[in-house]
Amino acid sequence: MVVITLANGMTFYLQKQTKLELDIALNEVKNDNMDIVLVIDGGEGTGKSTFARQLGAYCGQYMKVQFGVDNIHFGLDQYIKASDENGKFHINLMDESRAILNKKRSMSNPAVRFTNYISECRDKNQIHIILLPAFHDLDNYISQWRMKYLLHCTARYANKDAGTNNPADNWQLVKGEYYLFPSDRNLMRYISNPQKYGRYNYPTSKNHSYIFKKNEVLTEAELKVYTDKKAEFRKSKYVGEDMDDDNKKIQLLVYTLNKKFNIPISRISKMLNMPSTTLREQQNRYDGDNNAPNIIKLLQGRGVKLIV
Repeated sequence: MVVITLANGMTFYLQKQTKLELDIALNEVKNDNMDIVLVIDGGEGTGKSTFARQLGAYCGQYMKVQFGVDNIHFGLDQYIKASDENGKFHINLMDESRAILNKKRSMSNPAVRFTNYISECRDKNQIHIILLPAFHDLDNYISQWRMKYLLHCTARYANKDAGTNNPADNWQLVKGEYYLFPSDRNLMRYISNPQKYGRYNYPTSKNHSYIFKKNEVLTEAELKVYTDKKAEFRKSKYVGEDMDDDNKKIQLLVYTLNKKFNIPISRISKMLNMPSTTLREQQNRYDGDNNAPNIIKLLQGRGVKLIV
């Protein structure tokens, strides 16, 4: 393993082969007008967020750009805005992206916006790091055509001699192991033919499998900012306060069309090209704002024509 010491004094370890793969890809960004999309997946508690921050910090050091809490995003608007407003070699880390990137919601507005943006931003020569539980849930365009590497984090139980009479004490949860898969034909088979290879399976032949130590790359102060930022986003997502503008607009629109104009959800689904389940979910979250008709004027003011 290679010891990486950051400008903020934090230290972590990176496997030699992983470092080599990253260096080659980062040189392509520097010299060949490319960008990188790294996908990190794994179950809860496997350490993928820590690992992603380590990779982001290393990419920042290699490319001589800053990496910190401001590079880590939990919402789509913040992610796209940061990427669009920054220049070459900027690092964008999307944490907790399951709800945004799940292919089951591929026709929802956030998923479509993200896929469209990723498909058109290569000329910005940036590094994109995406975290989610399973890469299989990504839109096929991203996983087949934009993903450079998949890093699959795992956890397992290992037997140990605890020296007690309780058999359960002899098992220890081991975290911090990962497999690295290049985006090659072998991996693509598992994306394009889940019926044959299994819905959530991974190739048996791996590029390499290693461990990473869960060294934090953020300082104590930065980590607090990160934790607060994550908690605030979760609160806005589930408590209903400070929801992003897209969700507010969808809720107002669905409420207006369904409750004020008596248009069925199924019809609204076709009008907006969005799944009816997503629209019902947004409608259920609606807080009953009496200014709902204003959304019609807002859309008309932007040249949007609703065909009822």
